[in-house]
Amino acid sequence: MAIDPENPIVRVLADAAAREATEPDAAAAAYRRAWDLATDDYERCMAAHYLARIQVSEDDRYRWNAVALEKALAVADGRADGFLASLRLNLGRSLEDLGRMDEARAEYGAARDAARELPEGAYRSTIEEALDRAGRRVGQ
Repeated sequence: MAIDPENPIVRVLADAAAREATEPDAAAAAYRRAWDLATDDYERCMAAHYLARIQVSEDDRYRWNAVALEKALAVADGRADGFLASLRLNLGRSLEDLGRMDEARAEYGAARDAARELPEGAYRSTIEEALDRAGRRVGQ
């Protein structure tokens, strides 16, 4: 399923992401607002993903990446399925950054499995290339 560009949370996140590099405080506030306004697990998984990106501490980044994946897995209608490889990749990186290598390897393996479900194309290739780099870092 494609992301609905008319969804109000998607619009807030997209606008904030476009400003993240030049207006990081405004983007961070918008990501927090998106989390507060989210009405379901689909919207919460997207907001949590963006909140993870702006965290300074590895622990906080891990926490938000874990929340993003948890919320995506709770979406029963399949709308978040296309996010799973990326969310698992991000969670794996957080685990790696925390020195939890066995868990990171497991998450990267799950990300690779999820990536196989993605259609061929640039997005899938980007995920697979990132997983190849991750695998080299963690000896997978």
